[in-house]
Amino acid sequence: MSTTSPSQPGDRSRAICESCNGIQETVIERRDVPLDDGSGTAQNALAAICTDCGDIIAMPAQDLNIVPTS
Repeated sequence: MSTTSPSQPGDRSRAICESCNGIQETVIERRDVPLDDGSGTAQNALAAICTDCGDIIAMPAQDLNIVPTS
């Protein structure tokens, strides 16, 4: 059985960055993350940030519960 530790600020990984058009290194940081539908912002959420362009690529599952719902 495999377990995954919760993401922490400073953790590094790799993910697909749409802006860079490829797989890029990411770093976990706390950010205010605008919602895709424009309905609000997830404040002070953990986010995977592309180390090349600075875009938000993803949010760790552990912080999805702070995303506002309608």
